[in-house]
Amino acid sequence: MPSYPEPRSRKQTRTALLSHLLTAGDCFRGELVDKLGLTEASISRIVAELKAEGLVSEYARRPAPYPGGPTNVVALNRAVQVVAIELSNGRISVGVGNLAGELQFSYRQNLSNALEKEAVERAVQEAVGTLAAWIHSKNVEVRQIAISLPGFGATGDLNAIVQTNATRLREIASRFFPDTPCSVTNSVQAQAALHGFGIHSTAETTEHLFVFVGHGVGAVHVGDMARGIENRPVELGHIVMDPDGPVCRCGHHGCVEAYVALPALAQVFDLPEETLLLAGDQGLESIQYTPHQTSRVNGMLLRLGIAIGNTLNVSPVQKIVMAGWPSLIPAMHRERLLEGIDKSVLGGVKSRNVALTFIAPSIGNDPLPTLCYAAYSFVQSGAVSVAQASDAEPSTRSRTKRAGRTSV
Repeated sequence: MPSYPEPRSRKQTRTALLSHLLTAGDCFRGELVDKLGLTEASISRIVAELKAEGLVSEYARRPAPYPGGPTNVVALNRAVQVVAIELSNGRISVGVGNLAGELQFSYRQNLSNALEKEAVERAVQEAVGTLAAWIHSKNVEVRQIAISLPGFGATGDLNAIVQTNATRLREIASRFFPDTPCSVTNSVQAQAALHGFGIHSTAETTEHLFVFVGHGVGAVHVGDMARGIENRPVELGHIVMDPDGPVCRCGHHGCVEAYVALPALAQVFDLPEETLLLAGDQGLESIQYTPHQTSRVNGMLLRLGIAIGNTLNVSPVQKIVMAGWPSLIPAMHRERLLEGIDKSVLGGVKSRNVALTFIAPSIGNDPLPTLCYAAYSFVQSGAVSVAQASDAEPSTRSRTKRAGRTSV
């Protein structure tokens, strides 16, 4: 049974239930009691509250799990609308969609990494303004905003990759969507959310290291999101492998990203990076490798594997889920990635029982990853507004002790 901090507040209870419905799907009430460690009275109370707010519903479509058992299933209202603002792949992408990760409207605008801070923020404001105009014209109610950008979190509010900061982006978002909760995250956190649940779910549901290789390189130590455990970003792309190596967009030399990200891959095949991005998931399948290109790709994968192995030495897990362009290359090249991991991980991949899985790369699909992170942020907040949070009721355990009762 999952464990949660005690005493559990009203917000924590809502978060636990909503997170489970988002990541695990529809459930009988009895299943929620077992999975969340709550009493039937607590589940009834919180479900009634969420139904009144239009966040969950109940329907009778599944047979009872046993004779005389419940038939009603509790389901998350995935029609709730959230907003995504994503800075990635050399552009800004904005969109609005539902908790299932289905976009209703999106808009993209090129965003050069060479732009000064003021120019970046003007571009963001223009893109968000375009999105807001569409939302207001359709009279759509937005419940959550999420912003993702590369490099966020490693250096606080500053950003070594995009010339802006989280505070300024929040201000721009609040100008168009006042009083709407806004969360900011790293690009790879958003990718992990994309693959973690909803209609786009493809990744492992158990603890694993999620690695994404696109315009940048990032990793996330993924826990169990259905239990409300926050994922933990792992700095992988900016591990310096050679201080005299090629310059990285962060300003350092010899970062993993400078060797293996899409810009480096585009150089191997003498193609513009935009060609690979526009081609999306199918971008590498039609390319014929020359012996020289094969050698260079193998070298890139070996370096990436060494970096992943070093990461496992610091934060051990037994499963690695790989997304990005390495998922599209022939299986014989992937062995080089595993070889690199084995060269650096203490004890080797066999003794550590390290398993490597490749999933759909999802390159160039922005702002879908951030839309999924917005859904995740919404349920992680318990769908409680700032005003509601300040009035949150005391924990179930505290009330029970004061009242001298055994249930809520």
